[in-house]
Amino acid sequence: TGRLSDDVIQYLLGNDIDKKQPPITDFLISDIASSKIEYQTAPFKEAFDKIKNWQIIKDEKGTSKIKDSSGLNIKLGRGLIKIGLGGVHYNTTESFVFDDKDNYILDIDVKGFYPTLVKNLILGPEGIEKEYSEVFKQVLKLRDNAKTKGENQLFKLVLNAATGKLKSEFSKFYSPKCNTSITVNGQLIILELVEALHLAKFVFVQVNTDGLSVFMTDKRRKEFDKITTKWKTKWDFILSESIYHKLIQRDVNNYIGIKTDGSLKQTG
Repeated sequence: TGRLSDDVIQYLLGNDIDKKQPPITDFLISDIASSKIEYQTAPFKEAFDKIKNWQIIKDEKGTSKIKDSSGLNIKLGRGLIKIGLGGVHYNTTESFVFDDKDNYILDIDVKGFYPTLVKNLILGPEGIEKEYSEVFKQVLKLRDNAKTKGENQLFKLVLNAATGKLKSEFSKFYSPKCNTSITVNGQLIILELVEALHLAKFVFVQVNTDGLSVFMTDKRRKEFDKITTKWKTKWDFILSESIYHKLIQRDVNNYIGIKTDGSLKQTG
């Protein structure tokens, strides 16, 4: 899929690929953080200031890392939000069962999170940022207009593989700076929503790369929707949701959720 994604993106770029410049492997997060990101409270503002000062370098294995840091944590409720160069993570280690219809876990995630960030933030390898993001816009449109589930899945695989290849030195689109722009901005943007919901006293079950889960009651649903609508409108996201009445988990990457219709979502 990786080779296919390179070929598809190169074909859609056409002659614009010739504008590509050598990859930048040493940079500051302040160079790539979106100017639209903003927080309301001291813990999140302080974390953002620290993150912007991270210097990203290439280690002996060719992998990007934070110089003199392994990331940072933000205390939230009963756990810690962990922030690094990958996706943001938070979860409790508890399992939950609700036997009444008034209490449940609401899970939301952003459809095509990383490809959408490429499109919306105009991200791409050095020298072809605008052209690259325009290609992602085209493929996202093809995915959304796909007539079959198979077509939709094919375009989804191409987009996800293309973003993954940004960190591969063997790809013609290798760009640690673009890859980090996607993953770190993604975390910072998710944290905006986390902060807004935390201020409204929603209690989190999980926070992950492209979404989050909270304890929910019908009485609070309108308040939740108001907060998430403001956030998704700002960033031009499409959200999907699932409702669970049972969640059995080891951590954010290993869990089974039982939906109200009896179907399962399993990760890990």
